Amino acid sequence: MLGLLDEFNGTFCLETGKDSSLAEANMRLRYQVWCLENDYFDFSDFDESMECDEYDSRSVYAVVSNKNHHINIATTRIILHDKNKPQEKFPVEQFPMLRRHDRDYLLNVPREKVGEISRFCVSKSFRRRAGEKESTHGITPGRDSSHPSGKRNYSQITLGLFRGVFSICLQYNLEHLYALMEPALLRIIRRYGVHFTPIGPCVNYYGIRQPCLLSIDSAREKAKTTSKEIYDFVCAEQNLILPQQHTLWKNPMNRQ
Repeated sequence: MLGLLDEFNGTFCLETGKDSSLAEANMRLRYQVWCLENDYFDFSDFDESMECDEYDSRSVYAVVSNKNHHINIATTRIILHDKNKPQEKFPVEQFPMLRRHDRDYLLNVPREKVGEISRFCVSKSFRRRAGEKESTHGITPGRDSSHPSGKRNYSQITLGLFRGVFSICLQYNLEHLYALMEPALLRIIRRYGVHFTPIGPCVNYYGIRQPCLLSIDSAREKAKTTSKEIYDFVCAEQNLILPQQHTLWKNPMNRQ
């Protein structure tokens, strides 16, 4: 039986970076998922079918594409600290209800070691199982395996995006990540050892989202003891040096 890494690489391609082709692929897929498939944003507010905001100038991107169908199917970005304004807040830090005591340890962490996961999404064309059409992340809680080493009912695409997240953290020496995550996604990935810490109550931010923090070192250690296969695929440093393969495609837009 092929391992998860070989299975993934047989069908999908993961790329990370800041170059213009990755930025465009990320913004076009965000437009497709956030504007056309889910109506979170008004598509007419964005030029050239690309959803973008003020944080893209300091973001690094991860994009998963399908080798067989030649389309980009999933993406996320990591927002880095603002080099020109080091104390500039991350998006999650804008919420006033965050619990201070859950974040006090970050006061001693250099801002360049902190990032934020943002715009985590999978295209509707690859969210086919019952219930996935209601999410943007691509894992159905009711259909996922109760044990990470069991049948492969979990989404390789979503885990592939987390592999991209850990790769970016390795490349940019990030130690902690903020996130606003769907509670269902947090429950699922927790089974694989990726434990986010809630830092406040859920908020209504384009759907119910949980403000949370992830310690990269802690997540690696927990994943290693939960599932070696998941750890090797998502977290192991020797597997996270991703070559720039430049196999990105523009996504067909469907407004129906």
